[in-house]
Amino acid sequence: MVKSTRIWNITGVLILIFIGQNLFAQKKIPTDYFSSPIDFKIYLSANFAEIRPNHFHSGIDIKTKGRSGENVRSIADGKVVRISISPTGFGRAIYIEHPNGYSSVYGHMSKFTPEIEKYIKENQYKRKSFSITLYPAKDKFKITKGQLIGYSGNSGSSSGPHVHFEIRDTGNQHPVNPLLFGFNITDNLSPILKSIYFYPLGEQSNVEGNIEKKRFLLTGSKGKYKLKSDSAITFSGKLGIGIEVYDLLNGVGNKCGIYSIEASVDGKTYYYFEMNEFAFSETRYINSHIDYREIVRTKRKIHKIFVDPNNRLRFYETVLNHGHIQFEDTDIHKILLTVKDTYKNNSSISFNVRSTPSKSTQVKDKDYLMLMHYNKENHYELNGFEINIPAFALYDSLKFKLAVTPSIANSYSKVYHIHDKYTPVQKAFTLRIKPENIEESLNSKLLIAGLNKKNKPFARGGEFKDGYVEIKNREFGIYFVSIDTISPSIHPVNFKTGSHDLSSRKYLRFTVKDNFSGISKYKGTIDGKWVLFEYDPKYSRLQYTFDDKRIEKGKEHELELKVTDQKNNEKIFRMKFKW
Repeated sequence: MVKSTRIWNITGVLILIFIGQNLFAQKKIPTDYFSSPIDFKIYLSANFAEIRPNHFHSGIDIKTKGRSGENVRSIADGKVVRISISPTGFGRAIYIEHPNGYSSVYGHMSKFTPEIEKYIKENQYKRKSFSITLYPAKDKFKITKGQLIGYSGNSGSSSGPHVHFEIRDTGNQHPVNPLLFGFNITDNLSPILKSIYFYPLGEQSNVEGNIEKKRFLLTGSKGKYKLKSDSAITFSGKLGIGIEVYDLLNGVGNKCGIYSIEASVDGKTYYYFEMNEFAFSETRYINSHIDYREIVRTKRKIHKIFVDPNNRLRFYETVLNHGHIQFEDTDIHKILLTVKDTYKNNSSISFNVRSTPSKSTQVKDKDYLMLMHYNKENHYELNGFEINIPAFALYDSLKFKLAVTPSIANSYSKVYHIHDKYTPVQKAFTLRIKPENIEESLNSKLLIAGLNKKNKPFARGGEFKDGYVEIKNREFGIYFVSIDTISPSIHPVNFKTGSHDLSSRKYLRFTVKDNFSGISKYKGTIDGKWVLFEYDPKYSRLQYTFDDKRIEKGKEHELELKVTDQKNNEKIFRMKFKW
């Protein structure tokens, strides 16, 4: 994360400045090269690098008037280098490489142009798979600027019709902020500052006598904000700051992400980042960048203005002393926070802080099992339980806790409360729990489960191995052994069970659900031959569209649809029909 370092002396304390490896500014962004991907004015429902679960948003979400089927066009000359069809993620997505060193991505499409659709379907039948990733030959699909490539939709992990649009650096495939490229998007609104958080960092630290973090609501508007009180915030030891903020763009009410935050003490910058680009390999470090506990507990999105030891994000331009504020004196010092959006609309807040001698005798987290160092492998076990956390899986060293409670209904082990669900993990850890009171013949049906907010079990996954049920996961919380022996369900939607003459139907649609471990795979055949069923898990829907090029019309046919869950429980639906 470090490019260069130097020592500054501020307020009597020697502190180390870290200058991030963000070399983005060295590359000139073309602002008149690309055209719009849609035929109407661009309005956004989400912008670049917004805070999302476990990742930064890698593009912008373009509104399509609330409907699917709007034209989507290539933003420049280029060639199609990748096509992806998936029931999750970007759904139906296309990737175009342009000659200027950038590539564009268009996701959640409903369909592509006929030539591309034909190519996709041929390969789906060849591979006998709905989910598919294709890399067309270099000259297979040459595209011109403004050429129609497909139509907007709601495929994949999408909550409504729109176009997910990205620009990537072709060389390293890093997503780059599309708002830097000169698209006609109106934004003259300043970011909205909601609240400031003050964090006591360290055993003997406190904020206004409190060893827990404190939240202060802000007042103000149009770029100027302040605390309700002008009194200096007092603290002892080390102080960290966080800010709750979002941005608005003209013409829409969606709360979008921000572009940069700068923090200074007495006029000297100690923290600064810009959301220009990032690597997909580092996007999960968002859980260290934000106050993860707060987003899980209250859904508030807080940018921490201090950096954990194992936060490897590269977009920090300047971070002084990890963003920790500490003074040797008891003077009043001025903190200034400035937040900007991509169009340089800014909002700011300034307030005073003062360090006082620590009067706290409280020690945080006295009741813990072991200190887990973030930069070392950590292992803990007791009878019937093992956890192994690899080095650099934690963002900071952790006072690890574990509680064990008796088994509950539908569990085949004790219930293990592993630390808490509010502590994020970067890399997967290995967890092993020994099952109890289970017939050996059912071992293959065992899995690890957790409890949701309503205290109902949900499947986490895992496999039986060497006497334990083992899982790799990246979330702390509640874990226990459970079982799934129930097959999925299959129900026709657009026809009745027992219907014979389906010659007027354009498609067959089914609802498929599983009660616990989740759908793993499915296979549909007509007259013994594989046919293309498209799966949309958000609607629990499987659909086959009749294709007279692959099955003969006006004949008797036999359908078999087989659906399997994660524990190999299988359901088969068979029917004879005329089409």
